[in-house]
Amino acid sequence: MCAVFIVNILISSIILAFHLMIFHELWRLEYAFDWIVFVDLIANFITAYERGESDSRNEEDKYERRLKEIITNYLSTHFIFDFISVVPVLICEFIFLSVFKIEPEELQGKLWFRILYWTKLMRINHISRVTQQFSFTMRVIAMRYMHLSVVLQNTRTVLSTFLTLFLALHMFASVFIYLGCLDDGWYLKDEMVPDY
Repeated sequence: MCAVFIVNILISSIILAFHLMIFHELWRLEYAFDWIVFVDLIANFITAYERGESDSRNEEDKYERRLKEIITNYLSTHFIFDFISVVPVLICEFIFLSVFKIEPEELQGKLWFRILYWTKLMRINHISRVTQQFSFTMRVIAMRYMHLSVVLQNTRTVLSTFLTLFLALHMFASVFIYLGCLDDGWYLKDEMVPDY
């Protein structure tokens, strides 16, 4: 899932930067990833999560498996970001593209859809989950190779920081390019930007 989140964040910000669906093939890929993220949103209601740093050595106490607690935790943490970043746009895309058979380029020109599409920037919340998953993977590797645990700990910290910075800077650069593409912007003067 980490790879899906990373690619989805990268593609969404590129599509936003260059005025949505100019890169039609990228949009199709992103639409498929949106459905994967939607399935992940539903799966998070039934997936056990690792509790905070507990003093217990018991493996059973390490993960929360009670459904009520899982749902409560998800609703109080990441749910609102996940919901806002995927559901409104996915519903609009599904209704207009599948039910009414409107072409993506036609939908792109609608101001309300362009504004709604910006809710995908809420996916920046996924960066923390990606780095958590990466840290978990590195911890498992460190337990396997105890003699390298200090090196792996330092590597985990550096790579997690790099990944977070890379994805955040990519999203901010995409917003900067988008602003440059506006009416009197400095970027792509009348070359690729469609008229609205």
